[in-house]
Amino acid sequence: MGCTACSFIGGKGYDQELIERIEKASGSPATTTTTCVLELFKDMNIKKMALVGPYPAPLFDAEVKFFKAQGIESLCVKSLGLETVFQNRSYSRDLFGIYRLVKEGDKAAPDADCVFVTCMEALYWE
Repeated sequence: MGCTACSFIGGKGYDQELIERIEKASGSPATTTTTCVLELFKDMNIKKMALVGPYPAPLFDAEVKFFKAQGIESLCVKSLGLETVFQNRSYSRDLFGIYRLVKEGDKAAPDADCVFVTCMEALYWE
């Protein structure tokens, strides 16, 4: 499932629930973006991140809470301040804007283990 928000919005363990539902419905192995990110963070021993992306504040609040429940601290959150997820289409076309957001996150949280650019779905739209 290529949408970060859809797999964290239900809280800790929601990504696993989605995987089970998708696998049951499709008869095929499945995963979610959030599950992949959690596995990567575990493999790379990431415990602190700068979180950047296009989400409105309530969505970022849910994401911070989800990762915190997994033992990953968000040292800063940098948002483009979009009002709706549908505005992400312009976000995915603004590569320099994404670069600036990553640089802002890195500068705001120098002790972070990584800068995580959230919202995979936006990166698919053309």
